[in-house]
Amino acid sequence: MPGMKLKTKRILILSLLTAILAVLSVIYLYHSGNRHSSLTAMDSLYFYYNDAVSIRLSPAGIDNVYNLFVPGCAHDELMIGYHPGETGKVVINDEFFIESGENILPYIRDISDDGNPYVSIRLLSVAGKEIFNGYINFFFAGNIPSVYINVSEAGIDGINSENPEERLSKLHVSGIMTVVDPDGLTDTHAEIDMSRRGNTSFIHMDVKPYNINLKQPVSILGMRQGKKYAFKANSYDMNHLLRTEAAFDMARLTNMSMMFDSRFADLYINGTYNGLYLITNRIKGDELLELPDIPSKPDETGYLLELDYRYENEKNFFISHDQGIVVHYPEEPDSGQMSYIENRYNKAYEVIAANEDYEKYIDVDSFVKMYIIQDFLCNVDVDYASFYVYLGEDGLFHAGPIWDLDLACGIMQTLPFHEELALRSHIIPDRGGIFLDILGESPRFMDKVSSYYLDSFSPMLNAYIYGTMQEKGKTIYASLRIADAQHRFHFRGLHSLEDLNGLQEWMRDRNALLSDYYSDTSKYISVTFHFAWGDIRTLAPKNEPLGYLPDNAHSDNDEAFWGEIEAFTLPDGTAVDDSFAPETDTDLYAVYTPDSHALEEGWLWKR
Repeated sequence: MPGMKLKTKRILILSLLTAILAVLSVIYLYHSGNRHSSLTAMDSLYFYYNDAVSIRLSPAGIDNVYNLFVPGCAHDELMIGYHPGETGKVVINDEFFIESGENILPYIRDISDDGNPYVSIRLLSVAGKEIFNGYINFFFAGNIPSVYINVSEAGIDGINSENPEERLSKLHVSGIMTVVDPDGLTDTHAEIDMSRRGNTSFIHMDVKPYNINLKQPVSILGMRQGKKYAFKANSYDMNHLLRTEAAFDMARLTNMSMMFDSRFADLYINGTYNGLYLITNRIKGDELLELPDIPSKPDETGYLLELDYRYENEKNFFISHDQGIVVHYPEEPDSGQMSYIENRYNKAYEVIAANEDYEKYIDVDSFVKMYIIQDFLCNVDVDYASFYVYLGEDGLFHAGPIWDLDLACGIMQTLPFHEELALRSHIIPDRGGIFLDILGESPRFMDKVSSYYLDSFSPMLNAYIYGTMQEKGKTIYASLRIADAQHRFHFRGLHSLEDLNGLQEWMRDRNALLSDYYSDTSKYISVTFHFAWGDIRTLAPKNEPLGYLPDNAHSDNDEAFWGEIEAFTLPDGTAVDDSFAPETDTDLYAVYTPDSHALEEGWLWKR
């Protein structure tokens, strides 16, 4: 019968389709299980607070353990996310199934063996196969803003692998940046251009600094509106990151002209926590300093200059008194402008060196403030790089803006980390930046320095150290801790300066020393210690025992290379001890043991 035959056909087709679907299902589950067996928690999970805040896990350096760095805005609510088609189930603490979109924070257990809040987590594939069984440690950032930059992975890898010595060309990568305030509200959402910045810190440090350019001027976190921002990693100051910010604060408190804003923030790149950064406006003549537009005459525009030992890698520079001076603005100066600014600079130098009417060439007040801040913080880069001056519409050179003082207050890069040397150092006479060393020889300039220090700077400093600075240190402490967990920093300074309290005490003692010095400079003389690697000039009270000899002061703290210092001698070879009480400016020479590797390789002076 036709109807029966048709019905039989339909049954056979349906049975065949059912069998085919069953086979396909088995094949899918088999391959799905194999594919997911190679996945990790990093591949499968993401975490989010809102549409703007999405973060990923980071390896903890231990098998089957990951770290999750929670931004300050997400301390109460952080959703777990996964794709149900790829990850079948997520089991928390061996008993709770957690859904995608559910808040994970209520499941946190108090403390792991490593001292961190954590959860245990199992991931099951859609086939029911276990693809991960391990732990997630939770690190909670401080109550500070967070920044989320999304760029291509190839792009950020390319930036991070560049050689910063190639100053005239650098990779630029486009992306999206979202800035979120501590309450979780979006402050800025914009297209960006991202590139590297920095030199030594970019080469040697894991936490890289970056430049961020925006298409339109934007005020980020209430800072001065601009298109060009710096994300400073402060990599030599990673135990509290307050040296550069303290220098900025001092410049702002002393009302140095054209000083910019700065903000601490946690940075995430493509969802991965990258570290604690200091965001600032960049020093640009047309944007930050608002120097005049380029006219037809060279003397009718402003100029932005920087002392930089890498001047040969820049497009526009001149040499003056053995210093390389880079011209940053105008960005494309013509020959007339280059000739004008070089001649103007050299004339100012000559007038200052002769102690003539240098007030006609420089803004004295700005140089007084720059001298005090650089000297107080013992910035060893002062004659090396990042020292800016600008020629304003008033025809005067102004000191500033101040920039990049992470090598200060006892962090001396390759120089020795000796407590008394760092506290008592007096580097400006030997390492004076732009004009500072020759200004230091002018009695009327130093009278202004003494008066301003005692009347204004010292009282302001005491209030700042245990006020604003202490509050900032407390605010960033939690973020600093998670940055250390991510990158395992190695402190490059005195152990007594490893925390905020140590830095505060150093500043307090430094202020007491300089206050006494400026109250009566005739009570002090200079003692210059000569080492194999270089010299350090220090302040010492006249006719009083030194009380110390820096016999463990070795460059990079490498005594194995330099050898032991067995004595210090006067130029005539007379040995002294820490009871030595100099009456006048004195030179002391380190004497090294004969087994010194430095001596064998010809590093040490022969006297």
